[in-house]
Amino acid sequence: MTKAQLRRATKQYDAEMIDVPDVKAPPALATRHAKALKQAKSTARRRGRPTTGQRSASVLISIERALLDQANRYAKARGMSRSELIALGLQTVMKKKTA
Repeated sequence: MTKAQLRRATKQYDAEMIDVPDVKAPPALATRHAKALKQAKSTARRRGRPTTGQRSASVLISIERALLDQANRYAKARGMSRSELIALGLQTVMKKKTA
């Protein structure tokens, strides 16, 4: 198809659609749509970091830079976050101490 043929074939789509017909949805569909919108708004994501498990708390700790770099590399190599690694380490130590 040449450019001229393409222009002729698609010319009807070049006009603006100012007079879009106002078609109302059937009542059953409108009700389902309203319900879906309401549900989407109620389950919308909240801002900030997602919580994992129970509510989490931010904790400021001091750690040697070399150990932190090593922990970051370890966590990245295993596809986990630094927080997950630290939490896993704490859980492991506490299990050993209670056993």
